[in-house]
Amino acid sequence: TMLNEVRSATAITMVPGTCDLPAGATSISITDQGGTAVQYQLVGSDLQRNGVTLVGGVESLRIWCYDANEDPTDVAMNVRTVHVQIGTRTESGVSSSSERNQHALMESRVRLRNF
Repeated sequence: TMLNEVRSATAITMVPGTCDLPAGATSISITDQGGTAVQYQLVGSDLQRNGVTLVGGVESLRIWCYDANEDPTDVAMNVRTVHVQIGTRTESGVSSSSERNQHALMESRVRLRNF
């Protein structure tokens, strides 16, 4: 959902100053195709969309933004490509040695369509 919305956004309205640094940012704000302001952000261990939790058990959210020349940028109007990496873990309390202690890493890069 997040990647599809970012890909089809009509505007990137805010990217933190860390979006162009090696560690990446933990939030991004866009205007979706319907003109609605949308913010994705990591709050504690929850990935939220406009304050509503989409995914719990998130260990990391890293967002990098690139301009038309594929150079890192933190200037919202210059963003043409967004790279997102989300790391998750088992939400229930399990020991680190348990086979139920699961981790997943999802990573994708999207080129914005409406720019």
